[in-house]
Amino acid sequence: MANLGKRPKAVLWLESSITALHVQHMALLSKGLEKKGFDVAILTSEDTIKQFEKSGGKLDGDVCARDSEIDFGERARFLPALASQTSYERPQVAKLHDPTLTPYEFIGSTAILNERHETIKCAMAQEQPDAIFTSLWPGGYGPFTKEIQEMVNEAKYHNPECKTYGFCNDIPYLDSAYNHPADKGRLFDSIDRAFVRGDGTMPMQSFVALDRDTQDKMSYMGHFVNALPPKTAMPDSQRKVLVTYGTRESGWTGPAYFEYFKRIMQTVPKTNLRDRTWDLVVGSDCPSVTLMSLKSIAEYTSQESGMDIRVRRAVPDKAFRQDVADAALLVSQYDIFVLDDISTGIPALVTTGNILRNACGAREGAGRLHNLEDIGAPVKYYDQYQLKYPGRTAAAIDEAYESAKRKPFQLPTDAPDKIAQIAMRDYEMLKPRARERPDPVLDKGRATRQGDERSQNKRY
Repeated sequence: MANLGKRPKAVLWLESSITALHVQHMALLSKGLEKKGFDVAILTSEDTIKQFEKSGGKLDGDVCARDSEIDFGERARFLPALASQTSYERPQVAKLHDPTLTPYEFIGSTAILNERHETIKCAMAQEQPDAIFTSLWPGGYGPFTKEIQEMVNEAKYHNPECKTYGFCNDIPYLDSAYNHPADKGRLFDSIDRAFVRGDGTMPMQSFVALDRDTQDKMSYMGHFVNALPPKTAMPDSQRKVLVTYGTRESGWTGPAYFEYFKRIMQTVPKTNLRDRTWDLVVGSDCPSVTLMSLKSIAEYTSQESGMDIRVRRAVPDKAFRQDVADAALLVSQYDIFVLDDISTGIPALVTTGNILRNACGAREGAGRLHNLEDIGAPVKYYDQYQLKYPGRTAAAIDEAYESAKRKPFQLPTDAPDKIAQIAMRDYEMLKPRARERPDPVLDKGRATRQGDERSQNKRY
């Protein structure tokens, strides 16, 4: 039965198999729910905890430490972690197109799968949540679909009035090996509402067919944005150009990184920003010998051009976020944090490369960047394969810098608060239907029926 008269409980299912951005989004949602009156618990995995820590997050027991770079709120608790999984890590990712796999098959050992399910059962019995937030169709993670379904079944068994919410990006993650249209209706029946992270300028049905029932459950809520700190008071003439590759805390992936930074340095002297300091921030895992090679190229180019070009390692801390906020221009390979940056007014040149070859990514990088350009954002999309032409790249960089001088650009960035408000409204609507006291006879009969249904629906 719902926790009426007490603070309602929400459980957030978090699996960062793709990027660190999911950790950031759940943190923003967790804080929004807490502000509206929910007690929040985070059900996540050992893999995600590692990603959380790599991004500057710290735990003090089962809550965020005071100096954590990622904040889930003052009261949010992390539940015992799900066992490590390897669904999207190589070499297992090569199995995505293995015809022997059945739909929604979890890529990983049976022992890991069973251990995760046992953790889910214990967590739902302990929390008996009033709300669950997770990813299901139309934008879920295929290998975890059965696992999420199990969590929903367990939550409903302990609290039949538990509301289940799914949310996804406006450009949905389409895992062609697992998200089968024939099953989408059954999966989508499991959730009460679907929240879309987007402003509606890119309708999801442009990427995937949605029936009327599905569309009726969906609402475009705006964007999840972790705002940058305010700019410091330095003169604009002293603001530097910041160059990164991929996400801010990404690891080093070899020759592609080296080639990217080398070509940027070939381009720098041809831009109109020769008077600026160019700060090239490489991945934290960049080998020392490669870092020294890039520094040597930067030193040579600086001497030949009379410019100030620097190379350093990335560090996921507040100082780096301040560097982004204070930048005159951000140059990046497709950065998943681009919405954070441009919503604060930072002009950006963003390239795409490997992401375009990712079949599961639904060409999200290029699609989002084109749309941002169309709606007037201070961002310039540039194909990474054009970097071999320094003159063209320099012109694109100059255009991106000038884009910030256009009319002010704003994104709707209150999605976490709006979602939390809807969830609390849904919870409050349960109060008139709740009994002041539990009825042992009715409760026993309901538990028996639910136990029968649970046995029939059990999938493992």
